[in-house]
Amino acid sequence: MAILFKSESKLQSTTTTLKQLDIVFPTITIPSNQTSYLCTHIEVPSDQKYHVVQYSPLLKSNLVHHMILYGCKNAPASFGEIFECESMQPDCSTFTLAWAPGIDLNVYPPEAGFAIGVGLNAFRYFALQIHYNNQNQLSNVKDSSGLRLDYTNELRPNDIGVLILGSEDINIPGNSPNYTSTPWNVCPSDCTKKFPSALNVISNGFHMHTLGHNSTTRHIRNGKELDPLGVVGNYNFL
Repeated sequence: MAILFKSESKLQSTTTTLKQLDIVFPTITIPSNQTSYLCTHIEVPSDQKYHVVQYSPLLKSNLVHHMILYGCKNAPASFGEIFECESMQPDCSTFTLAWAPGIDLNVYPPEAGFAIGVGLNAFRYFALQIHYNNQNQLSNVKDSSGLRLDYTNELRPNDIGVLILGSEDINIPGNSPNYTSTPWNVCPSDCTKKFPSALNVISNGFHMHTLGHNSTTRHIRNGKELDPLGVVGNYNFL
């Protein structure tokens, strides 16, 4: 679920021309394993703070299941090399931008952008993760997929952040008609009061794997349940 952080961004330019940054893998051979997660580190322009205002996938293979851009708090040891994501350094774990099937061009509202470069809330270094779903264990399949970021130096009033709700630690008892996983699937008042200011939800996304069938982001305020922020009723991993 994406949220807006109020920030101290100020308009620095009247320039409206967007610049493009392609964050992609070098041409690789996709592993023949049924599933694999590969990563690479990149550095974005850092002469000032910029706002990403939209992004889109650059898909070169139908074996790409999803792509995630993680923000790094410190400079990685290397750039451009492809490695197994299990060995990614811990401080490259901030979820920022993502693509999954069904997403094309993702355009942010005019009052907000995702901060890159230097300055408040901005990331200079990233790790691009690509998950390959190779169910037929095909070999010698090439790929150089990634993401295209459109960014500007004309900063918008708000920076965009991401709140992740969900858990991989799920153990559902047999024959259970209903099951709720806690604590990572909920953000109660003890969680929301830690927000730096009032936030506006601008989008809501879901992601599941082979056993996922449906998912809902519920919205409860002062004990009263409001309309859900999003519902997926028939999810198909493939």
